[in-house]
Amino acid sequence: MKHKHDVFLSFSHADRETAAQISDALKALGVEAWNDANVPACNDWGDHLREAMKKADAVVLLMTPASLASAYVMSEIGAAVAAHKPVIPVVPANGRVPRGLPTPLRAWPLIRAGSRGVGEVAAEIRERLEHMPVPESA
Repeated sequence: MKHKHDVFLSFSHADRETAAQISDALKALGVEAWNDANVPACNDWGDHLREAMKKADAVVLLMTPASLASAYVMSEIGAAVAAHKPVIPVVPANGRVPRGLPTPLRAWPLIRAGSRGVGEVAAEIRERLEHMPVPESA
């Protein structure tokens, strides 16, 4: 039986449209992408973040200047690092790698969308997920 992957999609709300496109493309490839839009307004964001991080195989970071300036995104990445989750940074189509990347972000291999379509980017994310070790509890 093929392992189903789930990812936590971390992004700035300024990049909501791009994140929705990536999420939809991943879903079409059988990868569920959770993000903070999945948290009901009345619930505790921190609890949902911890639960989503626990269930995720990896964290996909939409790497833009807005995301790197977001305290929420940085807390999500901190939670990923603390939970020992792989982080897959994605630089959106025709975007540039933001200046002043924090040290941990410089060590992770980027997916650069360049002029590729969102479907190709999602396929590369899925390819990376396919080559990650499957946790023993899965």
